[in-house]
Amino acid sequence: MFRDAKVGDRVRALRRPPVKEGDVQALILQYLAKRQVWHRRLNSGAARMNGRRVHFGSPGLPDILARTKVGTVIWIEVKGPDGKLSEDQRKWKDDMEGFGDTFITARCLDDVRALFEATHA
Repeated sequence: MFRDAKVGDRVRALRRPPVKEGDVQALILQYLAKRQVWHRRLNSGAARMNGRRVHFGSPGLPDILARTKVGTVIWIEVKGPDGKLSEDQRKWKDDMEGFGDTFITARCLDDVRALFEATHA
């Protein structure tokens, strides 16, 4: 039994499983739906079909595309706590920002919330 609450909190935090990227993505999708923001989950990657590896989507394609009622286009790449953008994802980010779109790397729901609160979208 821990007598020091701070020590107990730290031990519990160490036992806590890491946040999964898919869980964060699901929260973001729910948040966008609740705010009635048009959005789509974009699928890209590879899968095995009939024994063959099949690639789909564009390399670096972000996880979520959203468009606000005022027309702001937002690309959302969801990453885990230690995840980094790949070279393809950095290129996509640079290209979309070059068009005037917004691109964010979201590690938690609060990253997306902060964007919407800052832009009043």
